[in-house]
Amino acid sequence: MECSICLETINKNDKFKLSCNHELHYKCFLSLILKTNGTLFINCPLCRAINTNNERPFDNTIDNLKLFTNKNKRCKCYTREGKKCKNKALFMNNGMCYTHNKEILPKIKYNLIEDFIFYLLETANSIKTKIYMIDIGKKLILKNSNINKIQDILYYFFRYYHVNDKNKIVIYSDMYEYYNLKLPPRLWIEDCINDNIIF
Repeated sequence: MECSICLETINKNDKFKLSCNHELHYKCFLSLILKTNGTLFINCPLCRAINTNNERPFDNTIDNLKLFTNKNKRCKCYTREGKKCKNKALFMNNGMCYTHNKEILPKIKYNLIEDFIFYLLETANSIKTKIYMIDIGKKLILKNSNINKIQDILYYFFRYYHVNDKNKIVIYSDMYEYYNLKLPPRLWIEDCINDNIIF
């Protein structure tokens, strides 16, 4: 069977069945999500039925998380001498190596961030908003040992909204400041959007 997005063959290890029973590569499904409305409730490219299937493509967290990131990229930072860093960017580290960003999410929290990402794929937020929310969620997890489930992450978002003017447009830089979190590099945010990835 052929994927209707990339027109390449779909094999059993790399397929996603939409709720209408049409099949795509999951990576192509994800790319479609990121290029359109930012939610898994997209129209099937073949029959235009709205997808309601929210199953995860893999049985393990690492493979699911790898779908949302660029693998084997070099660190986006520069050395003190002004040369491009030669280190490899670490997984879920804003495109940076350990030398340039030591805020590494422990593996014990991978399941939590996976749940948060798939939860966000069901929301109507823009991709840019999702990228900021995931980054803030990761940094809140690192800062607060009591965060163990999605509701714990959302508590901090809702608290921010209600303590601040809830009628005002949310400016994520304000949220970083409110919780004393380090802003991600703007270039990394732009790269995520341009490369159709989330972190």
